[in-house]
Amino acid sequence: MLGSAEHARRCKPHKKGCSRKKGARTRRRAKRNARPRARRPKGVKSKSKNARMAKVFVIYTLRRNRDGTLEGPINKRVIATFGSRQQAFTMALREAVKRGYGKKPTYFLADGSRAIWAMQQKFFPLATPCVDWYHVCEYLWLAGGTVFRTAGSPELANWVHERKRDLLAGRVDAMLLAMEALRAQIGKSGPGTKGRRQRLAKAIGYLKGHRDRLRYRELARMDMDFATGAVEGAVNHVVGRRLDGSMMRWTRARAEHVLALRCVVVNGLWDHLADAVAVEHARCRDPVIPRITPARRQVPYDAVRKAA
Repeated sequence: MLGSAEHARRCKPHKKGCSRKKGARTRRRAKRNARPRARRPKGVKSKSKNARMAKVFVIYTLRRNRDGTLEGPINKRVIATFGSRQQAFTMALREAVKRGYGKKPTYFLADGSRAIWAMQQKFFPLATPCVDWYHVCEYLWLAGGTVFRTAGSPELANWVHERKRDLLAGRVDAMLLAMEALRAQIGKSGPGTKGRRQRLAKAIGYLKGHRDRLRYRELARMDMDFATGAVEGAVNHVVGRRLDGSMMRWTRARAEHVLALRCVVVNGLWDHLADAVAVEHARCRDPVIPRITPARRQVPYDAVRKAA
């Protein structure tokens, strides 16, 4: 995103002091000298990109056939915004109500963010919650790596696969006890043991905090999805490919408009939008179009050089 200072600077007319005859290298040096940056302290990450996080929902319906199998996704809709979480959840709730939320079984899948699950309790209290399967597996690998320190070793893979089988069978307590047993295999002192204990405590705390959301046995029996691959793909396809390109900078308003149009295209609603715009344009007698071009007339460089 463009910061306010950078946006104001880009709206100004170009200075005549920077001649093209000096070369691109000289122009870049003058640009750096005009805006010196303070050196970052050690351990502080760069925030020069001034990024904003998009909130993405993917809502779809599954239909159960007579033979018991599920068909879908049906009428998949992608909802995305750079606004607040409350705005995103409000938009998602509006779409879910159209599909029968509160009258039909609803399942809510997300990663382990506490803010997301707090909003889920507020907007989707009737939905069955479940944490994304791949996020949980990452913490299983993190916990096992504190004892089986060789990456990719058969012992580590067997331990993780056994914990996965516990989760799919509904043995959550057995999985947690196996993770607690790893504590005894890590020394209380010695090089590197502090970091290993911290990583193991982080994994155990994550899984204990989401214990009631590890419903993989229930969802697997009903042939339901319990991974957020649809959302991860939408983040890359809807947001990343259009708005997160190299050297791109966006203002908040324009990024929101482009993201909304991107969702319209992905959802296959472009014809409906065009019809609605045509109806609104015919209804307005004196349409007011806001100015989006510079106030001064832009003259090509070649024309200026010839006139001089």
